[in-house]
Amino acid sequence: MQPRTLVLNPWGSPNRVASWEGAVTLVVVEKARVEMSYEVSEFGLITSQHLSMPVPAVIRLSKNTPRDKTSVKFSRPNMLARDNWKCCYCPPHLARKSARELTYDHVVPRARGGKTTWGNIVMACRPHNLQKGHRTAQEAGMKMHWKPFTPKKLSLSAPLLIEASKIHPLWIPYLRLSQDAQATA
Repeated sequence: MQPRTLVLNPWGSPNRVASWEGAVTLVVVEKARVEMSYEVSEFGLITSQHLSMPVPAVIRLSKNTPRDKTSVKFSRPNMLARDNWKCCYCPPHLARKSARELTYDHVVPRARGGKTTWGNIVMACRPHNLQKGHRTAQEAGMKMHWKPFTPKKLSLSAPLLIEASKIHPLWIPYLRLSQDAQATA
């Protein structure tokens, strides 16, 4: 199994999971620092002419990472955050759904030239997405509970989508710290 590295944002919240090579690159170019490394007995040492270090398990991005983005990147985690982990067609009072239960739904179907953009995508549960098919919500007799929009900002700690079986035990304290911080916020 190839080692993976948990990447934290400068404030200590999980940001993403990276390859160990990508993590080492961030450390070498001083865009991140190692918070915790794997045991040498587990994955060995990374060695080069100028470097010898254990494989990083957790790294933290430097605070000097640019934060002046002019827009929010279109991505599945950001879509889930924008739509509050809910289906646009389910009654709004229902609980949030898991990432596996939600799919992209094109408001104007792709078959009719609809694009995959903030303004044309909402999250939908699989049953509602199948019910709607290649029609508009109105044609399918379905009610949208909100219109798609381009967010101006999203939470600094977007949801980290990773299978539980792929979480290394060394990451757990960092994931718990993130949950505790969100619970108190």
